[in-house]
Amino acid sequence: MGKKYLYGKFEHLGLFLDGAENVPENRGIRFCDIIHYKTMENDQVRDDESRRLFTLDKELFTIEIDGEKVNSEDLQEHPTAELTVPRCYCICLSAKKNDPVMFARFKADVCVEVDTDTLIEFLEMIAKRIPFRILHGEITYFPSVMTLNPPIEEALIFYKDADLYSVEAEYRIALLLPERVHLICDGEKIEVLQGDEPSFLQLGHKDNSIWPLIFTGYYRFPADL
Repeated sequence: MGKKYLYGKFEHLGLFLDGAENVPENRGIRFCDIIHYKTMENDQVRDDESRRLFTLDKELFTIEIDGEKVNSEDLQEHPTAELTVPRCYCICLSAKKNDPVMFARFKADVCVEVDTDTLIEFLEMIAKRIPFRILHGEITYFPSVMTLNPPIEEALIFYKDADLYSVEAEYRIALLLPERVHLICDGEKIEVLQGDEPSFLQLGHKDNSIWPLIFTGYYRFPADL
């Protein structure tokens, strides 16, 4: 995995940089509910990641209705398949280092270098106490017309539209929780990853020495270009 890069605002990420000696215990790495991305104000990166819509090449895929195969010549357009993406928490990194295009795209003023191996080890340590599974890998960017079978289930988390998002060269880490998980806060039950409002998962640590091992460097925009 090696180094990947997180673009964002210094006002939010600066706390973890330059030694991170003053990070409070209640601060940590923020993972976003996957439905959060369809609510983003920045229309360049906004994406309804709760679903994936694939257009299938009508000459390569067979369509059956009530057991009857549809002749591809009778189809005026390529058929589409809409699949639901599993609900999860994500953090989205990039393979692109200190890239002016990425700064502009994300309206960022800092690019943080992330040691993904150490980050995964950190998450695996936390997963011994919190029941989540960790999935991670590069995003596959699918074309406007699919010539291969579309992904299903958890693999959908790692698929995005090539025309709109391939410039990001994304590496994603996703945390999947069991269904119907809830937290107890002041005696009140709080459902996790339920409903239409996005939530966030923040993972911290009492020992500040972990942060320089995860966030190993950073670049400011535009000074470091």
